[in-house]
Amino acid sequence: MLTVNGREGRRRSSAVVEPTRRRLSVYDVTSTSRRQSISGSSYSTNFSFGPRRSIGMAHRLYGISQHHTAHASTIQYLNTYKTGPDEEKKFRTKPVKDVIESTLRTRLDNCTYCSDKCSKLTASITEEIKNAVKLLGFERYKIVCCAQIGSHNDQALRVASRCLWNESTDYAASGSFSNDSLFACVTVFGIYAE
Repeated sequence: MLTVNGREGRRRSSAVVEPTRRRLSVYDVTSTSRRQSISGSSYSTNFSFGPRRSIGMAHRLYGISQHHTAHASTIQYLNTYKTGPDEEKKFRTKPVKDVIESTLRTRLDNCTYCSDKCSKLTASITEEIKNAVKLLGFERYKIVCCAQIGSHNDQALRVASRCLWNESTDYAASGSFSNDSLFACVTVFGIYAE
């Protein structure tokens, strides 16, 4: 016991006890509502969370936005590491060709060739065919649709295309239509996206 100015009291230890440091997880840091700090302690420059690190550091390190701190973070899915499509989800050319020919028949059956009208019609036909092919359920395939409409003047036309692709997973389907006034050729490519 000490007596200072007539008061009795206990003497405090002059040694400063260094607090134990533990690694905090993202959930520990983001769930706290205020900054944790201890005066007199220092922190190193590595990325382990010390007592002097703020919640903002977790946001910078882990990319957590401010409005996700109070609740659970967004769901992130792991990669499936699939290198090929499932057998029932593979791109099939027969149903795609049926979609192409039925769309061309319904849209162009009573149509006459006009360059201004056909340029807009080509864009709408490719969009309609692409959306119909997506509904067939070919998962993990990128669908590319190309269409040409021209005037029918008894001339010959040959359409060719080349792509760099995987022969075991990537496919193409094409269809054509013609009447007395115009012709149309459509090609749909299904490229498997790993």
